[in-house]
Amino acid sequence: MKKASKVLFLIGGIVGILAAIVFLAIGIVLLSVGVIATSPDIPEWAQKIINDILAQNPGLTVAQVADTLKASGAVLIVFFVVAVAAVVLSFICSSKENRPLALLIVATAFAVAGGTVFSILGGIFGIINWAQERKAQTPAA
Repeated sequence: MKKASKVLFLIGGIVGILAAIVFLAIGIVLLSVGVIATSPDIPEWAQKIINDILAQNPGLTVAQVADTLKASGAVLIVFFVVAVAAVVLSFICSSKENRPLALLIVATAFAVAGGTVFSILGGIFGIINWAQERKAQTPAA
């Protein structure tokens, strides 16, 4: 159980790096399109994104689309920060031999917030392993 937890945390850290990069890239694009959406000299690629959104949602104005894009970009950048924290905690949990329960719980919580399934499973297996080791250390009454 302990080895599986470490391997899952390692895989989760690697997948988390990829997820963090995607969150950052898409967040920057959405935020930048939202910011420049109302300017008069908008680039063609940004205008195409806005036109596609307006075509799918005919009741929206350009200002509403810009606000939505800004908010979505900001949320994805927050997800990036959470994903980076989840990656760091996953790598810490995969490298430590004796992991305290608090570290496993925090790493699992950040994995849930960051969306890395492998780290979530690694955390669950780690918590189960911690409980089994604790039970084995307790003398029978």
